Amino acid sequence: MDLLKTTNLTVSFGGLVAVNGLNLTVQKGQICALIGPNGSGKTTAINLITGIYVPTAGKVEFKGETISGLPRHLIVRKGIARTFQNIRLIGNQTVFDNIRLGMHIHTKANLLGVIVNSRAVREEMAAVKSEVQEIIDFVGLSKIAQEKTRNLPYGKQRIVEIGRALATKPELLLLDEPAAGLNTQETLELVELIKKIRDRGITILLIEHHMELVEGLADWVFVLNYGQKIAEGTFKDIKANELVKEAYLGKRGARVVNA
Repeated sequence: MDLLKTTNLTVSFGGLVAVNGLNLTVQKGQICALIGPNGSGKTTAINLITGIYVPTAGKVEFKGETISGLPRHLIVRKGIARTFQNIRLIGNQTVFDNIRLGMHIHTKANLLGVIVNSRAVREEMAAVKSEVQEIIDFVGLSKIAQEKTRNLPYGKQRIVEIGRALATKPELLLLDEPAAGLNTQETLELVELIKKIRDRGITILLIEHHMELVEGLADWVFVLNYGQKIAEGTFKDIKANELVKEAYLGKRGARVVNA
């Protein structure tokens, strides 16, 4: 089943075409990777999918419904969550509170109900607390749930951000360079967590420069260069693709690899 599909997706900024005619199809249940040299348009593509940018041309479909042009919060409600290259946590709040923020998109309590502390509000808050705790346990942060995120090591902050994205109850999770800045042990733990998330029934599209991670995780790989898709396939296919070698190494480097 096609969960996510982009058709001729294009965006320009002041005459610069950042993404040009991008066609991607992500199947439900897959782990897909979006790779390419720096500046190839990967994060811009994710920003288009999640509503941060509005396409100049083309469209994004999620579960068969066109979502391009929708406000970001509606795209989240429809089941798409993401993390960012630069961690965006509230440092003076705890792990628990940061992850609870992700639940806000689905809560129904209104201001009056909160003021009078109605039964419905109490029941909803109890349910939220239980769900947040389940996510904390799932991502392995139980022992530090009450720690302020500014006091955590970088790798744990990455996991908190993923936990917050999971709290939005996504069907599709977009991870923008999740292994950036992680040490070897943290990267191994991240790989296992991503597999667990996939096994939970959540489809994943990740941007990553760590090729060993991509090789070990991705069912399907898309390659961008100068805003255009130049290849797609299994990692083995991509690794042997001449256009991909040229994009990463230049023509001379690609010739040396093939010598």
